[in-house]
Amino acid sequence: MHALLLALLAAAAPSGKPRLAFIDLTPGAEVSKEVAQAAGEQLVVALSETGKFDVITKGDVKAILGYEAQAQLLGCGEASCMVDLGGALGAAYLVSGSLSRLGGQLQLVLSLIDVNKATVGRRVALPVSGDAALPQAAREAVSKLTGEVVPESGPSDACPSPPCAREAIAACKRWWEKEWEALTIVGVVPAGPWDQFLHEKIPARTFPLIVRTRARNGARSEYFASVRFKKVEGDWYFDEAGMRHLRELPISADDPPADADRLLAEGWALSHGKVVKLTPGKYPDYDREAHSWSYVLDVTYKAKDGKTRICPRAEAKIEHAAAGKPWKYVAGREMNCEEVLDAP
Repeated sequence: MHALLLALLAAAAPSGKPRLAFIDLTPGAEVSKEVAQAAGEQLVVALSETGKFDVITKGDVKAILGYEAQAQLLGCGEASCMVDLGGALGAAYLVSGSLSRLGGQLQLVLSLIDVNKATVGRRVALPVSGDAALPQAAREAVSKLTGEVVPESGPSDACPSPPCAREAIAACKRWWEKEWEALTIVGVVPAGPWDQFLHEKIPARTFPLIVRTRARNGARSEYFASVRFKKVEGDWYFDEAGMRHLRELPISADDPPADADRLLAEGWALSHGKVVKLTPGKYPDYDREAHSWSYVLDVTYKAKDGKTRICPRAEAKIEHAAAGKPWKYVAGREMNCEEVLDAP
């Protein structure tokens, strides 16, 4: 899918502006999908009106691609693969967010992600008096989100030309099959932004990756891998790769439950306060003795003292007695939280 997507986007005339991909606005508490979609469309208009970006939406891509490709693209909505999605779209920036209803007013939360740095450049939480105020709130939120972070001009692409993440993943799989035939790759995703530099006076480009494997005895593991390309006489060639072990995964079937998001949200709400938005990290850590999964969370919630807190890196854990037994929320803790002033 990425090859077709890149070809389609490359066909567009370059404007010299940084490309920004808008990800769907997630409906939160007491907000319908229709209202969130309408608010998302207003945000797209507001982003375009700044004149700073070439704005791309999932809807723009889906209008060109078929049903199967649409499904693959929609499957990349998790925060942990947003950077990969941005690279596939040729985007320098991503904007994602949520819309929830707290009491008698709406709460609009937006995040701006710098694809090259794989970091959140800025977050904005804005109270909105009601549905009728959403167009003005969209413009205000976009102004706050982009005014001080994104320059008037910048690189037009996160990865201007191959090799990009897709080529790095393919090269990693070929190298792995040759070097580690006893470990079968079951998944590869980018682990962060690529880097370009001079290596022995030759242009080089490296890509960090996360590799999941399955051994012949069924053991599953996760590794960090790095793939490097070099440019020789105008063409890029695979140069070398390396890897290091990160963690073991459960041998027997003990994957996180399908409703892990719900368990984490309900548990957090009971221990901390009403959840506005909660996004679990894609790679929780497994404890074989406790039969538990520990998550890093990006959570926004209304605390019991009435204040709204944004915690981009909180922690929470779910566990069960053994494989096949019911899961339960165990504990969670705040980290790096910021308080947001709500409207009086």
